[in-house]
Amino acid sequence: MSDLMHTLAAKDELIDLQASAGVLMTRFIELEGCPKLAHLIVHQLQKVLVHPQLRGLPETQNIYRRLLAHWQTVSSEFHGQRDAYPKSNSAFH
Repeated sequence: MSDLMHTLAAKDELIDLQASAGVLMTRFIELEGCPKLAHLIVHQLQKVLVHPQLRGLPETQNIYRRLLAHWQTVSSEFHGQRDAYPKSNSAFH
């Protein structure tokens, strides 16, 4: 594969990762919070942050770091709720 094709494929991959993160966030809002989605959002943002196309883009990296920190907090709050009520009949999916 040529360098140009490789670069375009990497950009497409990053765009797909970013779009997937956005869709997950939208679903989280539509469902009014879901622990599993919060966890998936964290995982997706981690993948975005380590993508090679973000090297040399410190402003963009900073935005994704802040988003990741926010969603890690959201996810850990769900985790804390689950631990606080281990005998609960609440469904955490």
